[in-house]
Amino acid sequence: MKTVVYDIEIFPNFFCYMDIDIETGEEKLFVIHESRNDLEAMIHYNCLPKLRIGFNNLYFDAPVLEMVMNNYSLFQKLSPEQLLNSLYNQVQVYIQNEKKEKFQGKYEIDLFLINHYNNKARSTSLKALQCSIYWENVQDMPLKFNEPVPNSLIDEVIKYNRNDVLSTKAFYELNLDKIEFRKELSRVYKKNMINFPDITIGEEIFLQYIKKESGVSRNDLKSKIKFDKEVDLNKCILPYVKFNSDELNDLLKKVRWTVVNDNNKLKYNVTYRGFRYDFGVGGIHGCITPGVYDSDDEKIIIDYDVKSYYPNLAIQNGLHPKHIPKDVFINVYRKLFDERVEAQRKKDKVKDAGFKLSLNGVFGKTGESTSAFFDRYYFYSITLNGQLTLAMLAEWYADGVPDIEILQINTDGITIRCNRSSVKTLEAINNRFMKLTGLILESSDYKKMVIFNVNNYLAVSMSGEIKRKGIFETVKDFHKDNSFLVVPKALEQYFLNNIPIETTVKQNTNIYDFCGRYKATKGWHAEYNYSKENTVITENHGKVLRFYSTTKDGGTSFKVCEDGRVHHLLANQKTVLFNRYFSVPKFEDYNLHYEFYFRECYKIIDEIEPKQLTLF
Repeated sequence: MKTVVYDIEIFPNFFCYMDIDIETGEEKLFVIHESRNDLEAMIHYNCLPKLRIGFNNLYFDAPVLEMVMNNYSLFQKLSPEQLLNSLYNQVQVYIQNEKKEKFQGKYEIDLFLINHYNNKARSTSLKALQCSIYWENVQDMPLKFNEPVPNSLIDEVIKYNRNDVLSTKAFYELNLDKIEFRKELSRVYKKNMINFPDITIGEEIFLQYIKKESGVSRNDLKSKIKFDKEVDLNKCILPYVKFNSDELNDLLKKVRWTVVNDNNKLKYNVTYRGFRYDFGVGGIHGCITPGVYDSDDEKIIIDYDVKSYYPNLAIQNGLHPKHIPKDVFINVYRKLFDERVEAQRKKDKVKDAGFKLSLNGVFGKTGESTSAFFDRYYFYSITLNGQLTLAMLAEWYADGVPDIEILQINTDGITIRCNRSSVKTLEAINNRFMKLTGLILESSDYKKMVIFNVNNYLAVSMSGEIKRKGIFETVKDFHKDNSFLVVPKALEQYFLNNIPIETTVKQNTNIYDFCGRYKATKGWHAEYNYSKENTVITENHGKVLRFYSTTKDGGTSFKVCEDGRVHHLLANQKTVLFNRYFSVPKFEDYNLHYEFYFRECYKIIDEIEPKQLTLF
């Protein structure tokens, strides 16, 4: 069966379908317009079996194409104008239906869903992805989708369509491992998981094991869910959670008196022995002041993580969603845990990855009201006890090891620095903790940590492996903003290899690393202003703008709100629009404003290494 990447565009007076064959590179274009009607050819072509790959195609392109196919007998009797009017109106009704369901076509792969970009926290457009994958042409549609296409812009709309198909194909090639993994999982579990995001794969595997264990199906579970509007946190706290200090005991009292609802969230903080702990729905967080922290002959940095923290909290304490029998839920958790260990032993990467997703993903689903695992009490029992238990361990460290520095605490682990002579004391505390809780602590030693805050740091293991978080990430997940990657690359060389910022920045010849990206939110759009022959020209670039800072012949990049607000994307900086890549004879001909990139680096360096005041 042939595999194609495809995309559809539709306007009141214009429709086009384009695809590209993955194997041969052959392109197919079908247009419906007053000047050309390819309806019959498109229908015959799409009746042939093929695997179609798209971006958000299961919620748009596939159902639209199905609409055309199902109405062929009617549409073929209409003039192009009548056909387009009917199709456009049907599509608008579909788009405006807030409860529209995902298309269930067997031969569709949706890269949007596989990457969970329908999740609010990961929401990403194809235009933003084009920036993330360094696509040469971040092309915006030349008109709004509710406007008729004038004859003068037909070629431009087709070029836009083709550019979307080509960039989707490039993104598909970056997702081949994910797709092959899902194909194999679908075979193993006899369930089509090809378009499942990771968290849904985890949920599905867990549900299959529950059905094997008890005969209870997803629908059976969903029918038994109790939608608690409030959660009394005192009912969630495990009996072994106890503190010695007044500060943490006062915190525990506040938590016990807390009732969580839509208007009152879990949010507290406490400072103990100079270290602040923040508690919230997302987990516990805390961080030492920014700085560079090293291991040496006297001191050592150790990171302690709780192994499979949330699953093991449930297993060791018999915690379960109340509509799922305790024995069933815990037995499945144990079985998945044991089978993952066995898969690791057998080096079965597919099952190992599947079990990992299942073990880690179920907790997240207990907070989703549409999931068969939804239970607010279970959700808070896990996240709250995870925080309190880790805070208890941190208190034991602080009380039991006088020379200790707690560098970070974050969701499932604590990073500390102490004298090497204190390691045995720490190990004794850890053994006491593991005996009390039934949890397992794992450790890693670091040579160095460069800390900005709890979510932004560099860590170098004893073997030289580098862990990069936040502003230090030199490779970003595709849904994240990858602006100015030359900055983290220069920071890493500066902090780890003592190479001057200026050297790394000027040696970098990847123009994309110097580009910033603006992705507009609802009600905003991007504009680029520049002067030409003494006239100021304003270009509307829609939702995405890619640009770099320049010293010469630049314009100004803005974000503009529909209410009239206007903000510079780079204050006091000339910028060059780079939505479309262009080459220059020599790299220096890009006229990069290096001082801007130096300053961005030094803003971070000055926080981590504050300048000392000098008295004269």
